[in-house]
Amino acid sequence: MDPHKFQNKTNGITPRRWLVMCNPGLAEVIAEKIGEDYIRDLDQLQKLRNFVNDEGFIRDIAKIKQENKMKFAAHLEEHYKVKINPNSMFDIQVKRIHEYKRQLLNCLHIITFYNRECLRHFRSFMPFLTMTINQGCFF
Repeated sequence: MDPHKFQNKTNGITPRRWLVMCNPGLAEVIAEKIGEDYIRDLDQLQKLRNFVNDEGFIRDIAKIKQENKMKFAAHLEEHYKVKINPNSMFDIQVKRIHEYKRQLLNCLHIITFYNRECLRHFRSFMPFLTMTINQGCFF
């Protein structure tokens, strides 16, 4: 075996592709604070710790987050005729269907959350959206 010839491959998405392409608003807000080097070196994100108490930065992040939720809600309504509350807390999992503990635990979490929060504390309930999007894995 030649260890020097080994190359690790992953089917995971690169942070650059995910963040820059899928969430350009967030990528831009981050770049304004710490520069664009984080795109190739994710350790640069450590610099964001300097802004943890920066109210303007937190407000900008919250604004981007809400705008993205509103875009997602509009997309679901337009393409799938499903209306959701964009002010909800979102818990979304997108995975292939496998016999993984993580997927089962997520389902149990949803049931537990519903039983604990929705049934017992309905008056002070914050809207909560949970969505599991699965793709079958065929062999």
